Amino acid sequence: CVSSLALLIAIVAALAQTAPVMASGTATDCCGGPATWTTGNKVALGTSATTNSTVWFTVANGITTEVFYPRADVPNMQDMQYIVTDGLGFVDLERDATHHVVSMPDDKALEYTIANSAKSGKYRITNTYITDPNQNTLVINTRFQSLDGGSYKLYLLENASMAGGGANNQAWWDGTNGALMSSNTQTLFGSPMTVVSALRVSSGFIAHDTGYASAASDCYVDLKAHKTLANQFDALAALGNGVQCGQIGVGSDTTFSVALGYGGDSM
Repeated sequence: CVSSLALLIAIVAALAQTAPVMASGTATDCCGGPATWTTGNKVALGTSATTNSTVWFTVANGITTEVFYPRADVPNMQDMQYIVTDGLGFVDLERDATHHVVSMPDDKALEYTIANSAKSGKYRITNTYITDPNQNTLVINTRFQSLDGGSYKLYLLENASMAGGGANNQAWWDGTNGALMSSNTQTLFGSPMTVVSALRVSSGFIAHDTGYASAASDCYVDLKAHKTLANQFDALAALGNGVQCGQIGVGSDTTFSVALGYGGDSM
């Protein structure tokens, strides 16, 4: 009837005024805030026992910090961590919103389990870190648990600083492989070095964003403002301090694996 249609139009108009506008394409609010490094107070340091893998990882404050490749003096990341939100009220950074407990399942292996329990009591994130012995890949096996019966959204946030620097990174979405990609070329010890990374999750990302650190396109800035990804950019318009994130579907008790691989090109 006419009255029902009028009511529907009114509801749509109200939502259009309050809901964030979805974005696509490239992030143009170049070039992001200053690139910095994280704390040196590490709680975990690991690598492979084989020479086939030349990746070293570190953990501090409960989250992934510098990951080194292809040498132990070339960092490629400021940090990587989860963001948890209920989509309505709160947006938690894993580093700041949880209590951290570190353990080693086997004291003869450089494998670490970091249990991060929300200070609010709402959820727990358990991350087990290993390196692939045959590839230049860090693997994180994650278990997300809702402790209070609430329904939550989970995002993986990566602040890459490729080839020892974060100010002139390239970043983009590889839709064919479902991967968040980053790269940079820096002159290290007199020679140019290119490092490329690919970030994937076993269950696949259900949404993703590539933006500039601290700008409106930064997915953490976006999530704090809208409690969901309003901006879903696929790439950076120009070199800058890029950050990327992907949404991972979770329920009351969900496990999945994250793979962060490195190489000299994107092939």
